[in-house]
This record gives sequence, structure tokens and C-alpha cells, in this order.
Amino acid sequence: MSLRLYIFISSLLSTFLVNTNVQSQSYDHRIINASIQEGLSSEYINSIYQGKDGFIWVSTKRGVDRYDGYKFTPIELPDSLSFGAAEHFMIDKSGRKYISTENEGIIVINNDLTSWKIYKTNAFGEKFYLPSIFEDSKNNIWILSYGQGLSHLDVESEQLTSYVHSDTTSNSIGDNQIYQMVEGPNGMLWLGTENGGLVRFNPETREFKNYQNDPKDKLSIPGNKSYGLVVDDDKIWISLYLTGLCLFDIEKETFTLFSADDDDPQSLSSNFLWPLDLDEDKGLWIGTQD
Repeated sequence: MSLRLYIFISSLLSTFLVNTNVQSQSYDHRIINASIQEGLSSEYINSIYQGKDGFIWVSTKRGVDRYDGYKFTPIELPDSLSFGAAEHFMIDKSGRKYISTENEGIIVINNDLTSWKIYKTNAFGEKFYLPSIFEDSKNNIWILSYGQGLSHLDVESEQLTSYVHSDTTSNSIGDNQIYQMVEGPNGMLWLGTENGGLVRFNPETREFKNYQNDPKDKLSIPGNKSYGLVVDDDKIWISLYLTGLCLFDIEKETFTLFSADDDDPQSLSSNFLWPLDLDEDKGLWIGTQD
């Protein structure tokens, strides 16, 4: 099935709070249908990103296109850097562009798109799979990958430092399969993983602390599949896949679980949770897979 990009421009005409009883809303909107005929490289869209300059960058199965409000322009790369499918795109605070690919690693492009550098493996020579990029408040660049752990990229020196799980090291990262990174208070970085629960990483000391489920400990994190994270002041909302929604108090290190309950109409509709987002009114948006 081919996918199309729909540009949805709307203005909210009535103010509302997000809760379990969503009211009917009125919108003023127009929809622009964009496909290959309008210049897209592919109708299979993986992600959409807007830079500070207003341009929209669309990651597709055939590369990355820039949309200026009128037309799509593909990023031109030399044949030696052909990467096919682009999974994610990001621009750091200095203007460098980052393209993450399914199987060809991370491509870093300078501000004016004239020079490139590709990183296919972590520091241990393990090929990146489904990597994504995160920039913290101190402009550090982190590469999250599905199977190759966490890596720090020093763009100036072009050096990678990688952190992977070790069965013989108690304070190593809890899982090499990382879905998301967020930054909390005091510059602490938090990782959501496939089977390693919630992971705290101190970028100054390079130390990890793992919060994993212990069936014998009712106070431990209720599940280990932490697919989605969002920081809410001194707390973190966690979508625990198959388990429910969890609220973690950073200071107290306590977990509160909200699960789907067929007998409670005010509960979650599903425990198959994944993406989370917190809007400007502190409304929490939750995506499910059923």
C-alpha cells in the first residue's frame, strides 16, 4: 500500500482540555495532498521534521526531501553515499543535518550540504540498525540504535564512544535495544528500551542506573518494555508496552501504574501503548496499537 503525505493546516477555534471524554471540536483547516506528482521522492513516508527556518524535511524510502511551502527538493548525495530509505532526520543547534537509515548508519551533512560523513558502525564495529539521533541541552549528539546500544558522537573529532550491555558489569546499560531518549532535570538522560526497563544515564560521569521489573518487588517498575517516554517537570511518563501507562517520580524513585480495565470506562482503552506526547496545556496524548 502506498502512503501519501498530507499537509494539514488548521487553527483551533475552541479551547479544550485533553481528558477521557473528548468533546466535539470545530476547526478551520485545509488539506494539501502531496505525492510523487508534487515532487516527493517516494510516497512511503517514515518521518517528518520541521527546522527552525520553517522548512519541512520528509524522510522517505528513497531519501530526504525538503519542502519550502511550494515544492519538494531532494537532498543530493554522491553515489558513494547512496543510502536508500531514510528513517529519521534532525538538524542540530549548529545547523548540521543528520539522516538515519535502516541499514547504512548515520549520515552527517554540513550546513550548506556540501560535505558528508557517514557512520555505519558503533565503536565496537557493530553495524547500526534503525538508529536515531538525540541532541541534549549541552549540544552532545547521541546515537540510539536497535541492538547496538548507545553511542556518543563527537562531530568535530569524528570520534564515537559506545556503551553496550555487559552481563559481567552491573552498572552497564540494561539493554542494547533503545527506542527513545529524553532529558530530565539536572541534565540526566533517560532511555526507553525493549527489555531493559527504564535507564538513567549521567552524561558527565557516564554512569548508568537501570530500573527493571522484579516480580518479587512490588515497588519496582511494573514492566520492562519502556517504548515511550515524556518528561513532565520532575516526573516521567512511560508507556510500558503490554503493561500500561506508568508515572515515575524522579526524586522519590517511585512508579505509579495506570492499566486498561474492562470494568472501568475511565481507564485506558488498551495496554498496547507506544508513542506519548505532552502538549502545552499538560495534556498527555497516548498512542496505542489496538
